[in-house]
Amino acid sequence: MLSGNQRWLKKRASYRPAGELIRTEEYDVAPILDNQTAKDFVVRHHYSGTFPAARFRYGLYRRGELSGVAVFSHPCSDRVLTSVFPGEAKASVELGRFVLLDEVPGNGETWMLARCFEFLRSSGISGVVSFSDPMPRTTHQGKIVLPGHVGTIYAAHNGVYLGRGEARTLKILPDGRSFNHRAEQKIRRRFDAHSTRWSIAAELWSFENVKDFVQREVGLAIVPRITVARELAAGTLVQIPVKGLSVPRETQMVFRDQGYLSDSSREFVELMKVFAAPRGRGRVTAA
Repeated sequence: MLSGNQRWLKKRASYRPAGELIRTEEYDVAPILDNQTAKDFVVRHHYSGTFPAARFRYGLYRRGELSGVAVFSHPCSDRVLTSVFPGEAKASVELGRFVLLDEVPGNGETWMLARCFEFLRSSGISGVVSFSDPMPRTTHQGKIVLPGHVGTIYAAHNGVYLGRGEARTLKILPDGRSFNHRAEQKIRRRFDAHSTRWSIAAELWSFENVKDFVQREVGLAIVPRITVARELAAGTLVQIPVKGLSVPRETQMVFRDQGYLSDSSREFVELMKVFAAPRGRGRVTAA
């Protein structure tokens, strides 16, 4: 562990000296009204490169320029919230993403977090859950991609430590990212059903990565033809017909009719209903 305050710039970590104080007269914290502004900032700078199901978004501004974003989200399971706080899940949130640029002084997180909590209280939120991961992640070459953190800023803001999460073993990919256990089990069941031996070389997060691995002769891939049309035309990839192989794709969308959905999620559901109905394909179902 490093003694300092972690910052991010385009997914690269840096550290501000411990004990450094923010000049509060230079900064403001305000709600971010649209999802895209917060998402663009988080995806560009946060090490995960992903954006959660946001309920509330707040920005740290220095003279009008966005220098940090805090995203309070709804977790995958309501129990993450209801096991900690009384009442319904919608009365509390998870601190899903929190990222400040490397220019923000040392105690900027705690100062911004206090302002965010004021906004949350005024919106009727009574509790916030957050998680920290103290385990460092490295690539297969030993390069540290995530030093780990123990939640010092939460403690500085009078957060209550509730103990460790459920114990589990993470499989780390060559690039230092973790391989999701649920994804592995789904893949295993599919191959086992056809008595096919297999091994996972890597979990890839986009079709571009899949194509790159195939071009490097790491293995084969089954992808939608439209995603490789350019490469097939250029001859950098080759299509192999497989007799008897049929991979129909039926799109299904399931959402919680009574659960919380962000405004953008509801708009997406309505868009999918309009898209699927006239074509007679795909299903949109409330659970």
